[in-house]
Amino acid sequence: MATPIYKVTSEDRVYQGLTIAFDFSFEEIWPTWIAGATLVAGPTDSRRIGQGLTEFLIKHQITVLCCVPTLLTTIEADVPSLRFLLVSGEVCPADLVGRWSRPGRRILNAYGPTETTVTATYCELLPHRPVTLGIPLPTYRVYILNEQLRPVEERGSGEICIGGPAVAIG
Repeated sequence: MATPIYKVTSEDRVYQGLTIAFDFSFEEIWPTWIAGATLVAGPTDSRRIGQGLTEFLIKHQITVLCCVPTLLTTIEADVPSLRFLLVSGEVCPADLVGRWSRPGRRILNAYGPTETTVTATYCELLPHRPVTLGIPLPTYRVYILNEQLRPVEERGSGEICIGGPAVAIG
């Protein structure tokens, strides 16, 4: 579980805006409950994006936001209460990292196909540094393999293969 890495605390107010049909919603719900934080259900109307979402996040003093980078691009104003952003589900543009970086605010990029029970790797995002998939969460192993399922040389290209107890069988 990524809770120690995410560092959600009992003082946090976590926005819950992802549909539970999207596996990434687990990243909003479980770390929040484990830490004893407050899970704030998001709006179900036009305030799910853009200015309406910005106002909602500010009004409810949200400190943790998990979202796809595309949603983050719709929020044009800063949300001062945010101390932690977890982005996943698609490639995060480097300029978005620069736009949302602030002293005291952590931004993590998470990666993991559904078969790995949501997240398998993470990377702390900082301005002027490449956005990568990062390193495996504890208990996971990540391999880059060629078509013969052999490890590729360092900096080589291949398929990402993930192992560990949370990987689905089959």
